[in-house]
Amino acid sequence: MAKLTLLELTQSVLASMSSDKVNDLSDTEEANDVTNIILETYDHMMTSKDWPHLQGLVNLTGLGDTNLPSKMEIPASVSEIYSLKYDKRTAVSDPEKYQEVKYLKPDEFLKVIYSRSTTPTNTTKYTDSGIDFLIVTDRAPTYWTSFDDKYLWFDSYDSDVDSTLQGSKTVAAVLKYPTYTLDKDHVLDMPEKLFPVLLSESKNMSHMTIKQVSVPKELERERKAKVRLQKEASNTDQTNSRPDYGRR
Repeated sequence: MAKLTLLELTQSVLASMSSDKVNDLSDTEEANDVTNIILETYDHMMTSKDWPHLQGLVNLTGLGDTNLPSKMEIPASVSEIYSLKYDKRTAVSDPEKYQEVKYLKPDEFLKVIYSRSTTPTNTTKYTDSGIDFLIVTDRAPTYWTSFDDKYLWFDSYDSDVDSTLQGSKTVAAVLKYPTYTLDKDHVLDMPEKLFPVLLSESKNMSHMTIKQVSVPKELERERKAKVRLQKEASNTDQTNSRPDYGRR
């Protein structure tokens, strides 16, 4: 099956229910209900596993706050962070030097920074919402963590290079949230092979929700499509080979 627009998906579901034909998503109340079911089904499918098409590389968001120089923000589009690298060059004129910044669980991160003393001139106390953080100021970050899934804290930054950590110097491998536009010509972001599953599941949900009946034929199509996808996933899925951490 080729990729279908949101209108084509809605029309197909409506046709399976012998409902009125439509030329737009809002032509009838039933069309609007079906569109919502399709989008809910899509969200459920996309959040059921880490789909490769939702993975990618992004920059973190630098805050540019000299009062909190080692704090950065996670972009709103990011669901989970797999790994993180930072450009750790020690001079602006040096070539780029991207190296891993290791994730620590919040309690482990706190153990690291609270084992320090502010006596050395290279360690400064920064306060965020009444909480003190002892941050090393003469080297690029070694560790990071997040306490709220919105911001990242790093254990250090190099004040001789930048006054704060820079978003442009980060490269994060991430999983992104699925997004869509409520437009009849919009094509949902997912592989072509997933459209039959989405369509069958949307038909089943629409029949049960709107018509209060089930469709055995569509249920069987959905089951077979999911079995095929599961077999494909077992050959390519590397979820268990990577660390379990990051925003979720």
